[in-house]
Amino acid sequence: MANEIEFSELFGLLNAIVEGEEKHLEAEQLLIDYREGKGSHSAIEELGKLFCNIGIMELYKYAGSRDIRYIANLEKEEWEKKEEEQEISLPYFLANAMISYTKENKVVDYLSKKWEERKRMVEKNIVSMAQYVTEGIIRLID
Repeated sequence: MANEIEFSELFGLLNAIVEGEEKHLEAEQLLIDYREGKGSHSAIEELGKLFCNIGIMELYKYAGSRDIRYIANLEKEEWEKKEEEQEISLPYFLANAMISYTKENKVVDYLSKKWEERKRMVEKNIVSMAQYVTEGIIRLID
């Protein structure tokens, strides 16, 4: 994975929400910008931003809520129940969603063409970027 790619702006906003600040609109707008790849400087950064959007949307789906403060305050027993209902743990659910989206929507082709990057360079970063973003989401709600 490329060095120096991080998503602290998004995770900072989401953490502020978890801590009680009213930054929902800013976070939602940033997620839209991430989905669209705005402000990206490389194919790998754009992939990561897309994965941030997918990961947070899938977190909402898995948790059954779009309230990140509520999600971050779920108890261990509630997470265990959700894992049983979903038949998959949250980290695998998130990473699988990101990877599946990439395949189903030909993201590699799109990014390699847009950024004039070799497909192989994008492909070899998919799993590590999915893990990186998933770890950030898990840290946010832990």
